[in-house]
Amino acid sequence: MGVSYKMTEYCTLPLFNLKPAKARRTDPETSHIAAAKYQHSGRPTKDAVRVLKAIKDNPGSTAKELDARERWELVAHKHIYKLLDLECIARPSRKRCEATGSVALQCYITEHGIWVLDNG
Repeated sequence: MGVSYKMTEYCTLPLFNLKPAKARRTDPETSHIAAAKYQHSGRPTKDAVRVLKAIKDNPGSTAKELDARERWELVAHKHIYKLLDLECIARPSRKRCEATGSVALQCYITEHGIWVLDNG
């Protein structure tokens, strides 16, 4: 790809922090505190890596299928947009989602996404 990224043992690629956790302006102060704590905990990066691994293990799955298959508390689609921005995944085609029955975009890992996992 021509660009190299350094990763620590905790896989804290600065790129995974492109879109920090936010609370709405109208949310109470406790929501803003919780968003800041979540962002500084390193969990957004760990969750994004979990989603990337799930996409690698289940190519062609939709976000809802990943949520159902992995049975995790996180919501895959929130991390999918970060991974798309980083070119770690691609969503080139649609299919009928087994989890919802509606047409949804499929997720596939890219060469860069494989590199990120292998070098993390």
